[in-house]
Amino acid sequence: RMSRKTRRPVTFPEWFYEKYGSYRNSYGSTQALPRDALPKIRDNAFKFDLIPRHSDSDRNNHVNQSSYIKFCMDAATHASLSGHYVHFNEDMCLYAPLLWTISYVGESRANDELSIYTWQNEAGSPEHIQFSILLNGRLIFHASAIFEKQAKKKRLLPKL
Repeated sequence: RMSRKTRRPVTFPEWFYEKYGSYRNSYGSTQALPRDALPKIRDNAFKFDLIPRHSDSDRNNHVNQSSYIKFCMDAATHASLSGHYVHFNEDMCLYAPLLWTISYVGESRANDELSIYTWQNEAGSPEHIQFSILLNGRLIFHASAIFEKQAKKKRLLPKL
């Protein structure tokens, strides 16, 4: 539940807790649950700068949530093709994603200057890739993805 004026979380009214009391946590508190800490950007992370377009926006003029995945895939492909990743060396769209874990922390709009950082987890699991998107040095999005180890073969279109 968010305030439209401040864009910050607000507590539910007391009638809500009277009607839906079972939604309080086991201590009877209405406090939000603590957030898990997000990983820090590694010093050797690949940086990709991007400016969202108006076509990336939703009807509230925010960058649409699905666009952040597209931005991550673009950054991953640049990192892969430039030799930054261990194991991956082709367009990342050829490696099927098996799992995405996403945290939306802030928001951005068209024409904002975004910095996308990407890095791989430890050498033992190169298929696990992390992404952080920053706006003016502030984290607004984090994702963790696991990709298949083998790229799909490119299919050539038949000649007409």
